Amino acid sequence: MKPQLFNDSLHATISAALDRTEEKMIGNGVCQAEQADEYLTARYIEACAGIIVGGLVYLPNDERIGAEIFLSKLGDAKFNRLSQRRKRECAVHLTNHTHVYFPQYHMMLRLACLHVLRTKTGYDHIEHDGVILLAAATLPGVRSDIRRELRRRGASFERLLVPDDIYSRRMNQRKLPSSL
Repeated sequence: MKPQLFNDSLHATISAALDRTEEKMIGNGVCQAEQADEYLTARYIEACAGIIVGGLVYLPNDERIGAEIFLSKLGDAKFNRLSQRRKRECAVHLTNHTHVYFPQYHMMLRLACLHVLRTKTGYDHIEHDGVILLAAATLPGVRSDIRRELRRRGASFERLLVPDDIYSRRMNQRKLPSSL
């Protein structure tokens, strides 16, 4: 999956689906308006980590599949009527520009990663956790934090969490100027 420039057409589709979903969630009492962003961010992390879990390394297509599942579970009838191709394009766009749709994404992912590191026992439970692999591929410095924690728990080898080329591409993508 290559880095993708910001696409206003895909943005409009994703943003409208999220807007309708938030309105429905608030109306049904699922959450308060000020909590809607955090609620959806947590569901996105959960959906992606649920696909990535058990992986040997982070793979971008796993996150894309998680994003597709997240978008399909929004329950937005208008979004669900889109073609499979358009849904996939939206999922790719969402994975490449997650922080645009979920402003607290990086903070919440870091907190979820820290929670896993503090609550899981044994290094084998940590190294295949979907949140850990997603955070390692998304957040600067997390790979070192994870490796240090694995070493403390008895791992006698350096674990490859994210292939270096994928990691470099994702970190450089974070630095690309936004066309918003």
